[in-house]
Amino acid sequence: MNARDNIYGFYGQDSWKFRPNVTLNLGLRYDVEVGAFVGGTIKQGNGCFQANGIIPACSSDHNNFQPRVGLAWSPRYSSGFLHRLFGDPDRTVVRLSFAEITMMAYGNVSLDSLNFDGVNLFTVTATPSSRAAGENPANPPILGPAILAFAPNRPPDSLLQQLKPANFFGRLRPIAPNLKNPETRNVHASINRQFAKDYVVELGFTGVYGFGLFGERDTNFPIVAPDPAHPGFFYLKDGGLPSHRPDGRFNAIRTNENTRTSSYNGGYISATKRLSNHFQFNGSYTLSKLLTSTEDFFGLSEPGDPRNIRAERGPAFNDIRHLVNFGTVYDTEKLTQRSFLKRIVNNWTIGAVGSLQSGRPYPVSTGSGPDAFSFFPGAGNETQQRPNVLPDGTLISTNIASADGTNLLIGPAGHVVCPACPQTTFNAPADASPLGPIDSLSPNGELVDFQFLNGNLTRDAGRSRPYYRFDMSFIKAFPIREKMRLELKVDIFNIFNHTNFLLNNGNDTLNSLPISTNPNCRSCLNAITGRYIGSDGRVLNIRDLQSGRVSQDLQNPIFNLVGDPSSTDIARTIQLSVRFKF
Repeated sequence: MNARDNIYGFYGQDSWKFRPNVTLNLGLRYDVEVGAFVGGTIKQGNGCFQANGIIPACSSDHNNFQPRVGLAWSPRYSSGFLHRLFGDPDRTVVRLSFAEITMMAYGNVSLDSLNFDGVNLFTVTATPSSRAAGENPANPPILGPAILAFAPNRPPDSLLQQLKPANFFGRLRPIAPNLKNPETRNVHASINRQFAKDYVVELGFTGVYGFGLFGERDTNFPIVAPDPAHPGFFYLKDGGLPSHRPDGRFNAIRTNENTRTSSYNGGYISATKRLSNHFQFNGSYTLSKLLTSTEDFFGLSEPGDPRNIRAERGPAFNDIRHLVNFGTVYDTEKLTQRSFLKRIVNNWTIGAVGSLQSGRPYPVSTGSGPDAFSFFPGAGNETQQRPNVLPDGTLISTNIASADGTNLLIGPAGHVVCPACPQTTFNAPADASPLGPIDSLSPNGELVDFQFLNGNLTRDAGRSRPYYRFDMSFIKAFPIREKMRLELKVDIFNIFNHTNFLLNNGNDTLNSLPISTNPNCRSCLNAITGRYIGSDGRVLNIRDLQSGRVSQDLQNPIFNLVGDPSSTDIARTIQLSVRFKF
């Protein structure tokens, strides 16, 4: 694939010192990317199309002016309350700043559009029963055995090509024809105060607000139509062949758009002791909140409902509400000059760092999707579809569209299979897509209506356990000559051997709990009550998924591991090293 992205940046800044203790900085930056938004190879006028010749995929952005403003003030009060607050002259600095920043694409979005254009990367699946597409539709010949006979070698293109339906294309990830560079607006305010000779305390606020961030959306999603016979119920309307979507030549058209936003608000306090008397220290505490409607421009940003991007705004993966970091170093260089003791005591450096973090958000999903081709990979096992949460926190998936039937959708046929199970929905109209939601209980998988395309649970509603880690290092130096020394070093990571559980998103799909018609089922989705039931009989509540771990015994999980971590950080690790400095 041949692609080019040339980035040109220009910046100007000037400083004005209005008074000896007041400085104003003004700056203006301009960036432009030439080639970043060329996502197609077929030129037409000022735009272009992907190699499929149908979908436009070229844009440009030349409006990337970015103003910068900064103000620094050092109070100089010699008496009174303000002197007590700010200290002696030049002991305190107050800083205010604002910056608008254009985010560069660096060719990532254009490469996706060029690679996934429905032509370059076309994937077909062959099974023993695979038949040719488009040839003799009444009785297409079976090609599967002939293709599989070439394994493990590659079958010839002449065979693979016969599996491709006529006028049908592969995976698509075009860029929107009006795609621009995202922007963030950054504000910062801080007060930095020095105490005595070596101590500094800083109190500050940082805000970062993202606009027009990248995010994908399926612009060829099936039409969601109301069922005229059953008000309040919907179905996926059938589309063109062979994909049964509005444009039958394509499955999902995962278009990269500027439709996402983010906001970070964080206040912090930090303390620093500069190196003196063989000791230095720095530590900080941050209270923050990070909300976003995207995590990335890959599958992570696909919305649960492509019609409602606003519903995707929620906590980000990196939303750490409480964060404490500290680091300290103590050295004994030239601590004593006594001939015997100095060989043992001198030239040690002892360091310690620690981090204490509150739990991070993770997604809670149904694990299903409304259409057979609406399952997009996430950071873990989740799909983009989320369950509903009741006022008391109970999680349910009743009547949420499910193409694999793992959400609870009981139509007339399902009610016949289980008379004790309440009918929750109805058979879909005759023009429903054959790839849409199906009855959860019927062995024939009848197409059914649904009430929700996506649940009302906020994105990333789960929370992992807090993360606590402390590391230490010990260095003993042996001077050889004036500029030569041998150092022996011991690093101890996670010195207290605290278990930090990670990756709750490995167990974040509710369809891990299978549907059961047994009224007393355990570790199941009870088809009679519509509730997710644990091995101990409890009903799954969103609060169960916000403490980082549901099951005390991971070998005997309560909800088939839903809400439990799937990995841990490192155990206590000791590392030895030798270093020669000259």
